[in-house]
Amino acid sequence: MVSQSSDRLSNKKIAILGNLAGVANDIVAGLRAAGIHADLFIHQSDVENTLSDPIARDPIRIEWVFPLDGALTPLNGESAWKIQIMRQFRFQPVRRLFGYDLLHVHSGILNASWLTYYFFVHQHQRPYLAFATGSDLREVARFNNDRKGRRMRLFFRNARRTLLLNVDMLDFYHEIQTQQARFFPFVIHEEKFSPRQVVKPEKYRHKLLCLMISRLDFGITDHAPQRQPASIKYNDRFFYALAESVKTNKNIHAIVIDRGSDARIARQLVNDLHLTNYVTFVPPMNEQQRLHYIRMADVVIDQFESGAFGLGGLESMSCGKPLITYFNEKLLHQTYSERPPILNANTVTEIARRLSEAQSESRRNEISAQAREWIVRHHSRKAVIPQLIQLYSEVLSET
Repeated sequence: MVSQSSDRLSNKKIAILGNLAGVANDIVAGLRAAGIHADLFIHQSDVENTLSDPIARDPIRIEWVFPLDGALTPLNGESAWKIQIMRQFRFQPVRRLFGYDLLHVHSGILNASWLTYYFFVHQHQRPYLAFATGSDLREVARFNNDRKGRRMRLFFRNARRTLLLNVDMLDFYHEIQTQQARFFPFVIHEEKFSPRQVVKPEKYRHKLLCLMISRLDFGITDHAPQRQPASIKYNDRFFYALAESVKTNKNIHAIVIDRGSDARIARQLVNDLHLTNYVTFVPPMNEQQRLHYIRMADVVIDQFESGAFGLGGLESMSCGKPLITYFNEKLLHQTYSERPPILNANTVTEIARRLSEAQSESRRNEISAQAREWIVRHHSRKAVIPQLIQLYSEVLSET
């Protein structure tokens, strides 16, 4: 089936628009390896994710990458690039997009320019797939009543398919009246995010070392009306659970990345809960540094309300790390064929129980092996790229 789909796409051109956290690199490289002409269109903010990846096993080629808002120019050598914004080029990306048979669009990026919005969303000049990645559907399309919200709703409604990269979206996508929406898995570079032993510093050697992978977002500082519970991480629950855990077991420490709208409040919370000896805040880090910390941790902490995986959680599972997060198992039948091997928790009490469970090295080893195998089956390039190829073929056969 997949080989037949690839054959049908042999003379077709696919444009990938937007590069959330560098994931599109793996999509483009995987499609190219399958013999499909795929190019990547990026904004200035995506340059570092796209062209400056020091740990990429399959680095993306510069000739596959085009700017959406200017011109790509080298910066301090061939390995560093930037987009030089030049107003006279503003029509060039749109003209180039007319040369593709199908547009694969992340985060409503067609709405960023009135030209791309008019020609592709409003006038249907090329078929496109809408990949919902987060606030584009959760907040903007679902709740905004301004022009931005109306445009985002039309973006999803006029797409040939809407693909939901977060499982919680299955609960509310129908509210914006989009057709043919379904869950689609993030692609995870399983070789890049692979298990590898990293020795813990001596001060953590005999402690359960936890890593908070998600942004610190408790819905306190950023409390706009459209930020419904599904939009908020609610990872403050971890700190309350940690305060309960250290009452009976003090051999535990958490490394927390100091980022997010409630980062300042998190520091105050740690102080108020008398956790200063159990929590270390570290500055925001690049992907290489983050991967090092993931591999060093005994367990990774993510988010506790939406019921969906964060990308960092999936990458941690690919590294073979036990993950404490909340997954809504009511949506299992629409997403995966098997239950994800995680330490599932929603409330403070449940998180505290999971921290206690994770103290067992044998239990951690069991979950670690299962997590890695599950990611390879459901989110690896080998698992996801064939699904994409089949999807492209299906949509193009309708045109």
